[in-house]
Amino acid sequence: MKELLNSLGIDIKLLIFQIFNFFILFFILYKFLSKPLNSIINERKAQIEEGFKKYEEALSLIKKINKIKKKILAKAEKEKERILFEAQEEKNLILQKALIEAQIEKDKAKSRLKKELETEKQNFLNQVEKDSVELFFSLAKKIFNRSDLDKDYIKKILANK
Repeated sequence: MKELLNSLGIDIKLLIFQIFNFFILFFILYKFLSKPLNSIINERKAQIEEGFKKYEEALSLIKKINKIKKKILAKAEKEKERILFEAQEEKNLILQKALIEAQIEKDKAKSRLKKELETEKQNFLNQVEKDSVELFFSLAKKIFNRSDLDKDYIKKILANK
């Protein structure tokens, strides 16, 4: 076996020495680096787990917030509909009141116009009567060719008709 290893270019003493050095190096690295590396790994693992917990808490909080948001939006929608309904009712009341007031104003204006029309009619008839007496008087003078006709007599005749 020694010859086989020598033919391959392997020195047994050197191989044993390298194996011994490897175990020493392994022991030193294990003794001085394993604990700090394990603590760093454990800390990092704890941070990652804490991050997952916070993520799950955040998701749970987001779900709760979304539920509350939906409730608030539904409540706001109901309030909006109530306000719109009340505004519609108030608009209808105002319109009815305005229509009633407009009808009253229309009736007042109609009544006032009837009175004015009646007054104008009466004034017109009075003026026509006055002018007709003058017209008849003037016609009578011309027809009968008399200048001594009496206006009062013509007024009596016209009043008796």
